[in-house]
Amino acid sequence: MARPELLILDEPTNGLDPLMQQVFLTTVEEAREHGQSVLLSSHILSEVERVADLVAVLQGGRLAASGPTRELRRQAAQRFHITFAEGQDVPLDALAALDGASAVERRRPEGKHMSSPSSEIFRRGVQIQKRTLIAWSAALVLLALSVVGAWPSMESSGALEDFSTGLSPELAASLGVDQIASASGYLKGNLYAVLLPLLLGLMAVTTTAALTGGYEEAGRLELLLALPVARRQVFLVCFLCVAFGLVLTSVLVWLSVYGSVVSYDMDVSTGGVAAVTLTVALLAVLHAGIAYAIVGFGLGRGPALGVAAGVLVVGYLLHGIAPMSDALEPLANLSPWEWALGSDPLVNGVPWGGVALLVAVSAVVVAAGTYAVDRRDVKNA
Repeated sequence: MARPELLILDEPTNGLDPLMQQVFLTTVEEAREHGQSVLLSSHILSEVERVADLVAVLQGGRLAASGPTRELRRQAAQRFHITFAEGQDVPLDALAALDGASAVERRRPEGKHMSSPSSEIFRRGVQIQKRTLIAWSAALVLLALSVVGAWPSMESSGALEDFSTGLSPELAASLGVDQIASASGYLKGNLYAVLLPLLLGLMAVTTTAALTGGYEEAGRLELLLALPVARRQVFLVCFLCVAFGLVLTSVLVWLSVYGSVVSYDMDVSTGGVAAVTLTVALLAVLHAGIAYAIVGFGLGRGPALGVAAGVLVVGYLLHGIAPMSDALEPLANLSPWEWALGSDPLVNGVPWGGVALLVAVSAVVVAAGTYAVDRRDVKNA
């Protein structure tokens, strides 16, 4: 193969899959080592940083900056937080006069502030999932209102007395309808035993996969990585956006159920409603963490959806069906559904052991995904 002295490459990796991108960049590095000059244009910062010795940045058709790659990165805007001892004078004028300082501001020490890049990523993440969040929240609130709203007519008609007739006690318990004639049993069987955990879990899985894996596969992650922020921080903030949406939706559902329970004078503990809503929300966060970890290991949006949704369904089956068999009953303790709902928090309050397990496992899977994403290549569109 001929070795021309000059190679001119315009967006050469566009359309290549990640494996071929790496093969191509290795070829460019080999050409550079053989003394060939390479003129490469690209909007993908990671590949520019890998193969380029000198970089020129064009903005609006004009040369905005140029120089060695390391020098340009060193000159990138950085934000420093300096903490002074209480009572010590803060030399704002002296700090503002430092070479390269563009702005100096004083903040009171009431609390910690999220850095500007993280705030921008969080704002974008919330903006991206706004429509999805509104749709999910509205659907789950309407579900809760319709379930609780049907209670007065169902109670007065006596239809619930024979609802579980014909079902074995084990099957009725697995479906949450073993005590459906009571107010708490009605809420459990029609909302908290299956429907709400399943739907909130699916919301967690789909939004996490879209905001992390989907964002990366669409090539938009490169734009966020252009900010002065670590890659792991970008992914963590995206996960926090999902967690924020789950918390907000759970609070809206809780307010809807709480208001309805009070309005219809149902014999249900309002503390129990808060407890079961909390455990269902933590169950959803755990499955969001599983989807996050799958994306963190580079498997993409599709596998994240499949694996996390599969864990959600298998967990329910272990929780609901395993107790029907003496041989399988111990497996129920492996299910996150059992940790969240096994002790009937609607009646018995917060299951602190289950909450601890949900939080601990969520932290582990999120930490694993964060560790993995910092040690792999970012996919490009």
